[in-house]
Amino acid sequence: MKQLKLLWTCAMFLLSSALFAQVKITGTVTDPKGESIIGANVSVKGTTNGTITDFDGHFTLNVESGETLVFTYIGYKPVEKEIGNQTVFNIVMQEDTEMLDEIVVVGYGSQSKKTVTGAISSVKSEALTRSSSTSTAGALAGKVQGLSVRAMDARPGRGANLEIRNMGNPLFVVDGIPYGGDNSRDWVGGSNVSGNDVFNSLNLEDIESISILKDASAAVYGLRASSGVVLVTTKKGRKDESVTVNVNGYFGWQNLTRFPDLADAGLYMRGLVEARQNASQDPREFLTPEELAKWQAGTEKGYKGYDYPDMIMRKNIPQYHINANVTGGSKKSNYYISVAHTGQEALMKDFDYQRTNVQLNIESDITNRFKVGAQVSGKHEVSKDVGLPGGDGYFSAILAMFNQRPIESPYANDNPDYINRTSNGFAYNPALFSRDVAGYKDNLSRNANMNLYAQYDFGFGLKAKATSHCIHIHSGLYDFGFGLKAKATVCYGVKTFFSMILGLV
Repeated sequence: MKQLKLLWTCAMFLLSSALFAQVKITGTVTDPKGESIIGANVSVKGTTNGTITDFDGHFTLNVESGETLVFTYIGYKPVEKEIGNQTVFNIVMQEDTEMLDEIVVVGYGSQSKKTVTGAISSVKSEALTRSSSTSTAGALAGKVQGLSVRAMDARPGRGANLEIRNMGNPLFVVDGIPYGGDNSRDWVGGSNVSGNDVFNSLNLEDIESISILKDASAAVYGLRASSGVVLVTTKKGRKDESVTVNVNGYFGWQNLTRFPDLADAGLYMRGLVEARQNASQDPREFLTPEELAKWQAGTEKGYKGYDYPDMIMRKNIPQYHINANVTGGSKKSNYYISVAHTGQEALMKDFDYQRTNVQLNIESDITNRFKVGAQVSGKHEVSKDVGLPGGDGYFSAILAMFNQRPIESPYANDNPDYINRTSNGFAYNPALFSRDVAGYKDNLSRNANMNLYAQYDFGFGLKAKATSHCIHIHSGLYDFGFGLKAKATVCYGVKTFFSMILGLV
């Protein structure tokens, strides 16, 4: 019986060794023309075991029978092969024509991706609309190599700053119109309507693609493009397309993902007691054990604690977006019409953001070579803020959570009718952070852009395009409620651009 068990064990060991034995495989990877593909990835599916092809397209890899090989390379369709008993693999990879023929906007024209040789990255609409960000820069975060996205602060509607390879503010070009300017804001938080502001206030649903031009690829825009260029192309209708109506949106709730646990009154007082003890002082002279127990219990008058983060921060705050657009076209014209509304409240009371976007793109062929078009966009933006005199209400509210002592009441004698002057002063008392108490400073911004263009195709790869751009900007500050008058700024501008585009034919 023991000999039978020994023979059975040996048989199972030999069988398992045969099943899981390592096999050395070799092969070559070529394209449809028979040319070797250098650096193609060869890996075992579902594992980290892999290699790359050498200068002659050859590869060698140790695998186990029954596994699957995966061959991948940029611009080619992936190939999977079962290993089985085969030890030599000669793989022919086919070009992924759909990816290579994808159109990329470059400077004053466009090219297919397979002809692009510069440092250019492109992001399509589908990747942007999956984001719940209220700003375009926020939707780009993590989608482009070398692109840094830095949020200025967390207040509603406030966009993020973009930097290409950390070289500073790039030039923004929206439908062929360049926007630059300072990203800073004035003392009431009003925008200077810089390129960054225009970019962040775009409706994500209206964007067809975004191209990031880096290094020499941005040289066509001259000195302004020393920090790179962000090209935005909005959507258009297609010719001979039936009318299509799209309505989509989302509704969600905002909450803090993480927040530090701050000391309550009992822990704060205990820390003061231990500090005196560590300083070789008698802590009883500062606070008796009985008084410390009262602070820790927090039930008796004069020994209550105050949770300032709970006073300031809110939970399950709504954020929403809705968009409706209509596209269509005939044999000689096409159109795209879109209306969108975005709303976001802050995690702190009395801070709010609302934005409405309108987009209209029309293009018509006058002859086979001559066409005209118009691109009209508008934005109505309102941001609400607490009018804390001499300071930033949003920043002060955040600082107050960490600055105030948990043993001090925001109200005198705990009476909500009387605001207490705490040891840090009124500026950091959250009882003051209310529109009904401190007033408000609400920013209103209305922008309208209109591009009128005409383009002629000479038929041998050369196109001429003239664009007239008109911009109307209206911004204002509402009344504080305490006699401070409203501030308003109105700006008009008209620019004309002419470009010659040499296309690839």
